[in-house]
Amino acid sequence: LLHAMPKVPDLVKRATELGYTALSISDTNNMYGAIEFYKECQKKKIKPILSVEFNIKENDRYYNLLLIAKNFTGYKTLMRLTSEAQLRDAKNPHLLFSDLETFSKEIICLSGGPWGEISDILKINDASQNSKALSVYEKYKKIFDKDFYLEITNHTYMDYGEDMRKNTISFAKEHNIPMVATHNVFYLRPEDKVAHKTLVNIASEGDSAEYYNSFFKPADFHFLSPKEAEENFADIKEAIENTEKISEAVNIEIELDAWVFPAIEFKESYDEDLRKLAYAGLLDRNKELTDEVKSRLEYELKVIKDKGYSPYFLVVHDLLRFSHENGILTNIRGSVAGSLVT
Repeated sequence: LLHAMPKVPDLVKRATELGYTALSISDTNNMYGAIEFYKECQKKKIKPILSVEFNIKENDRYYNLLLIAKNFTGYKTLMRLTSEAQLRDAKNPHLLFSDLETFSKEIICLSGGPWGEISDILKINDASQNSKALSVYEKYKKIFDKDFYLEITNHTYMDYGEDMRKNTISFAKEHNIPMVATHNVFYLRPEDKVAHKTLVNIASEGDSAEYYNSFFKPADFHFLSPKEAEENFADIKEAIENTEKISEAVNIEIELDAWVFPAIEFKESYDEDLRKLAYAGLLDRNKELTDEVKSRLEYELKVIKDKGYSPYFLVVHDLLRFSHENGILTNIRGSVAGSLVT
């Protein structure tokens, strides 16, 4: 938060102005903006590419890794991985390599650029480092096969930045590994750099000036036009071409404005199971089934059925059942107290 300036509508609008037909959003270790981004892209008829930039822990060090969903299955994989990262450490969310071994369906993996493990290894160009980088690459290739790319950026302001870029390109060509061009966007236009500095200073703890000067001042993070991108990556045109290849491989369709409930099992149907539980509950509480009570109960059940809420009620019933069986206190709130079904 407070590292990038563009709001989703502004980002998508700028992409249309520059003539892009596809756009990706890559928040760090989360997907909070994914649905808003998906809707906005659909509105502007731009292909949405949903991805997450993960921190991954290897040998007590943290590297970056960019994972892209190819389709809805891949989208669910990203959701699972963000949950794994957040649940592992809420203050410092991160993945382990074992997470990728378990959850990798329909995912395209980018190496993380200069912040990734492979490029970090290649900042020093010698045989032993090349061998080490190849070992890491083969580990990822085993999981992602042809869907693994070495990420190349023009962000070379850090120590050994130029060497990392040059050595990574040479390494990719030597081992026939596909490369892809990426560019971090923290503001839309070059003139927004000053405002972005203010934003970073607000977000930073401690010496904000030092933080900004180290990570943002030396580099340009505005939204590149297609012409600027081609100029920046003129030495590796295949990396630009592979952005189109990835875009073509991505096709995400997310059903919106529909209820999504946990997949709870039922015996006859959601509605009929709920009906039987409601009537059984009356008996358990020794309530007399008068015409008035039956009429009220049937009315409530009809409303719940017509709204499609029966699965929700069954899920809540299952949660409460588990709680009561395991000595966990429960309570009710709001209109639940006035409902005969509940």
